[in-house]
Amino acid sequence: MKKILPFLLCMVFIFNTVYSKELGIGIILNESPVSNELEFQLKKELTSNFAGTDYTPKVIKIVYEENMGLDKAISSLEKNPKVDAIFIMSFEVPKDIKTLNKNKFYSFPLGFFPVNEEKLPSNVNYVYGDLNLKEDILLLKELTDLKRVALAMPDGVSSRVHENHKKLLKKMFNDQGIGLEVINYTDSDEQINNALDNVQAVYLLSYGEGSNKVLNLANSKKLPTLSVDFSSHMNKQTLLGYDLTDEIKRRARAAALNYMTYTTEQERGMISNIGDIRKNIFFNMGVAHQIEYYPSLVFLQQISTINEYKKPKMRLSMREAIDRSLTSNPTVLSSIQDIQSGIYNVKVTNSAKLPQITANANYNGVERKAANVLTPQNSVDSYLQLSQVLFSDQLNSNVYIQKIALDNNRAQSKQEELNTIYYVASTYLNILQLKAQIKIQKSNYALVKQSLNVAQINYKVGSGGVQDVYRLEASLAQALSDIASAEGEMKVQEAYLNNLLNYPVNRSYEYEDLASIAKTFSIEKDFLQKYAYGSKGTEALLQFLINGSIKNSQSVRQLDNSLKITDRKVLANSRERYLPVVQAVGNYNKNNIITPWGANTDALGEAEYWQAGISVQLPLIKGGEIMQTDNLLKSQKRSLEYQKAAYENQLAQLISQTFTTLLTDYVQTYTTEISATAAEKNLKIVTNLYAEGSVTITDLLDAQTTALTSQLNNVISNYSLLNSTVKLENIYGEYSITKSVAEREQMVRNLKSIIGN
Repeated sequence: MKKILPFLLCMVFIFNTVYSKELGIGIILNESPVSNELEFQLKKELTSNFAGTDYTPKVIKIVYEENMGLDKAISSLEKNPKVDAIFIMSFEVPKDIKTLNKNKFYSFPLGFFPVNEEKLPSNVNYVYGDLNLKEDILLLKELTDLKRVALAMPDGVSSRVHENHKKLLKKMFNDQGIGLEVINYTDSDEQINNALDNVQAVYLLSYGEGSNKVLNLANSKKLPTLSVDFSSHMNKQTLLGYDLTDEIKRRARAAALNYMTYTTEQERGMISNIGDIRKNIFFNMGVAHQIEYYPSLVFLQQISTINEYKKPKMRLSMREAIDRSLTSNPTVLSSIQDIQSGIYNVKVTNSAKLPQITANANYNGVERKAANVLTPQNSVDSYLQLSQVLFSDQLNSNVYIQKIALDNNRAQSKQEELNTIYYVASTYLNILQLKAQIKIQKSNYALVKQSLNVAQINYKVGSGGVQDVYRLEASLAQALSDIASAEGEMKVQEAYLNNLLNYPVNRSYEYEDLASIAKTFSIEKDFLQKYAYGSKGTEALLQFLINGSIKNSQSVRQLDNSLKITDRKVLANSRERYLPVVQAVGNYNKNNIITPWGANTDALGEAEYWQAGISVQLPLIKGGEIMQTDNLLKSQKRSLEYQKAAYENQLAQLISQTFTTLLTDYVQTYTTEISATAAEKNLKIVTNLYAEGSVTITDLLDAQTTALTSQLNNVISNYSLLNSTVKLENIYGEYSITKSVAEREQMVRNLKSIIGN
């Protein structure tokens, strides 16, 4: 039996080879972006449809229409005796279809309009689909106040067919309340421009490059255009268009099937209406930018985008963003200026120790009856006073306090820098997270949209219910809402980042990727893999982080400074009773700088002389003020000590909580990755099963929701891990991202040595 089976198979193969008839196939193509696809799909469908018959189709000649025109291309294939069938993969039909060779089969699978079957020869097959002009007009109305449309179409077909097409299209547009202006691709520039001046949009029906002139003129006038083109020639220049990739497969299948029935069952060629044209409408973002049309996200719900215009963006790494914020952020600059103000304040206070010179002038007027021989009635005296504080503990105390206040300004400035770095880094990471989320949500949107198309087809052929369509439409609307929400939040985050960097709020950037950012942190996945819960090393690491946060804390530094100030005030207050203020004073007097007038103006006396002395001031009794001030200051000191202790406890708690969160985020990066991978595999299986009709819409929606949620959770956990690291470093008071590679490597070695790895 094992020897007989191969023999039988061999005999079957030989029989088919010897006795099957070879059918010579000729194909006419346009040179276009989809020529190869048209050829491939036709060959594939011919092979598939003739399988199991006594015929073997074989493509023996391919002719390109551009080289000789359609009629000559058909004629060249007709003259080839080996060609049994000619497939014209073009929008055009020959000028006189009745002159076609009756001994050959002809197929025109790329039609857009019905033809009269009675006038079609029996050896001719014509395939067409229905244009949904209502849908196209609604799209154009979303972009402009549409009242009149220019219809551009080729005129290389027979005048009779051309006129019939124009009449049919005019009726179809008029039924939608839209006027029509017809343009032929062979019209002059002046004729085309005149037509375009009277319309609000252009509708192009074509197969090939003849439409370039119309498209260029329409774009120059900033008119929205919509093209229906199997060749895809117009895709780069049209605003809206049909992506007919799926439709090409259907047309090739219909043409091959008709040829098979014509050959095997001797049925006449037939007209095939395959229903609504299966297309994906695209929106060309590049052309939209050129003609200044910017649709809403809702408008793009039912269509896809191509040639997405990307405005050139400045690249901004996280380190560049941090450096920019430290040199340009107004809050940081204000804190730096406060340091300079503190320096001047110390100098102002200290200047009270320097010699002081003052100029003084006194006018003295005495009532005439009171004037005597020693006192003129009116006199003006003056003197210069030179004074020098020899000792003042209060002054020394004030200088010391201002120096401590200057250190507080420095601590505050340092804290502002730490906070700004945290805000910039966390905002930068939030933006990256939103970008990743948007990418996932757009992928989910495309998947739901694809499922909706399958559900609509299933409903039309009776293999699915309308409830599937409704549920997927609702799911698609939610997916669109999620995209809009994420994109809106990303704009908010970018505006906040620009505010931190002191840039215009509407700037957007090319951002660094997650992998390169992760390398700039000391505590990352490789380090956390070696973390052992509950070990002595980990306890030592936690204590190290707590001690470091207290040591580096600028708030603790400011509290320590406040304690120093209070101590100095206590000391100055206690010294006030027995440390006097000692001041040396010298006056140079110049009396009668203006000759006295009035009674006794002839009073005699020295008018110019020196005097000098030392002033000593020591308060003996101040009504208990010194004692009460001492009590007040000591009470304030105790309050500051309690505040410092409470803040150190708070730092320890924050370090512990944040480090625990960091470890949790690390675990979740792995668990969510496993979940996302499994959910994605499950979704592929369920999607295929739904397309086959093996599972319900509920199963599909559950799989889609699970996959989307798992992917988003994985993205969020990875960015949460870095955000927790940034937060931990902010509390610790030192960032690894601002250090050099060598410094970061040293930090990692130090941390590993603490936990014993």
